[in-house]
Amino acid sequence: MALAILDTGFLYALSDEKDNNHQRVKDFSKHCEDNLILPITVLPEICYLLASHLGHQAMRRFLFR
Repeated sequence: MALAILDTGFLYALSDEKDNNHQRVKDFSKHCEDNLILPITVLPEICYLLASHLGHQAMRRFLFR
């Protein structure tokens, strides 16, 4: 089984339905059988982007989903 490293762009597109890549990353995440790795350095960056662009509730949904 392969590994896939998640980055901020992927996670943001997955969270924002208006993002141009939203459907593409959503489809990938539904069918991906690879082990997904979230580097610890990505977490504060995605939290900041979600809170500043989509609001605090979007950031909380991401963290506690």
